[in-house]
Parts: sequence; structure tokens; C-alpha cells
Amino acid sequence: MGSGTRCVATPSGRASATWTTTVTWTSSSEIFAHGAAYQNRSQFLRNLGPKGKYKFEDKSAGSGLGYQESYASPALGDFDNDGDLDLFFTTVYGHNHSVLYSNEGGWKFKNITAPQGLGSLPPTYQSAWGDIDNDGDLDLATAGKLWINQVAATPKNKWIALTLEGDGKKVNRSAVGAIARIKLKDRVLTRQVESGTGEGNQNQLRLHFGLGAHEGPVDVEITWLGAGKQMVKGLAAGKVHKVTFKATAGLSPVHRFP
Repeated sequence: MGSGTRCVATPSGRASATWTTTVTWTSSSEIFAHGAAYQNRSQFLRNLGPKGKYKFEDKSAGSGLGYQESYASPALGDFDNDGDLDLFFTTVYGHNHSVLYSNEGGWKFKNITAPQGLGSLPPTYQSAWGDIDNDGDLDLATAGKLWINQVAATPKNKWIALTLEGDGKKVNRSAVGAIARIKLKDRVLTRQVESGTGEGNQNQLRLHFGLGAHEGPVDVEITWLGAGKQMVKGLAAGKVHKVTFKATAGLSPVHRFP
């Protein structure tokens, strides 16, 4: 017979990958969260901004993300240069398959894995974006291979890229944590320099922006981690620009939490 001790089962979980970024065309950071214990509960959390007191709204229902038991490492990048972030999501069980989702706008995502030639990937935790061949589109590193993006071969959408560099004193040399925003007529594009994502992965430190059909130069607002904001105006599209932090650049103050 048992001792009569009552055992209570409590919910538990492990978030294998949480991505803070801007999925939509706003200036507020949003969250894509994947829980390893509950793979069917991957969530897109929309930041409601100042009008909504910065609360988060779950936009997962109806987003088009299909359920797989072993989702592992998400990687967000604008592979088609249309201005919004697309999602590559790996899996680690043999009966599951990594998926590339195209961001269709309005929190809707479409599975385009097979048309993009990624339909036979093996299980992997690896996923990272970067313009390896410097042709203006994001290539994909996953499953021990490098997949070269062919979007630039038939250019329709414009792009711009930024390499940010700190001074090594107030801002770290790699500018990790810095945020760059580009305001276009109908949207705000936001990217952040990140040192790691998902399960031990890292995207290219260079920030890549798809501009869609936008023509002409753009202005960029850079928020240096702990060191204020800086405006860089008139940057031409179709190029990689290097921006170096300078303490005398007339930076605006940073508002810190108490």
C-alpha cells in the first residue's frame, strides 16, 4: 500500500527559442515564442504600443503555422526583400520537417518550403540568415549546408544593409543590442543586432532590410545600447553602409528604467 502522500502534478515547460523583433510594420518590438514542452503553442505576441500600454496580444490563432511535434529553432529574416520578416522553423524528429513560412501580412504566414527547394531537409537545430555572397538577399545556413538565395537574380524589391560598429568603450565593438529603424511612407522597419538566437544559432551581425518597391534613399534611426540615439540620413538603397558610433554625434538621451 502507498504512504498516502499526495502528489500534485504541476505544469512545466522550457522555452527553446524566444525571438524579440518586429514582425509587423511598427516601431515596437514584438515576440515570437516557442516552447519546447508545448510545440503546438508557439506564439506571435503583438506589442500594442503606447496606446495599448505596451501590453501584448496573442496573434497566433489563424496565423497559418502548422503543428509539428519537434519544432526547435526559429529564424526570422526578410528573404524576399518585401519589407516584412519571414520565418524559417527547424524540427528535430525524423518524421517532422523544417518549414519556411512567407509573411503575407496581417499576421498570416504561408508554407512555401517546397517551392523554395527546402522540402527535403533532415532534422536539425541549425538555422541562421546572412547575405553570404553579398548580392543583396539573405541566404540560409541550416542542417550543415548553405542554401543560396536566388531572389537577387531577378530583382523586384529593393534592399539596404547596415554594419554597425561601436567604439569599444560606451558601445561594444560589434554593436550587439543596437536597434536600427527605417521609416517609410506606410511602415517602420526595425532590426536589432543580436549575438544569438534559437538553440545556439547566430544570424549575421549585419542588419538587412528589404524595402519592397521603395525607391530612393532612406533615413535610419539607430539606438545604441545604453548610449542614446543617432540619425543617419540619405543612405542609398542597394548598398551595405557602415555606421560607426561616435560619442560626439549629438546623441539624444536614453531613458532608463529605475
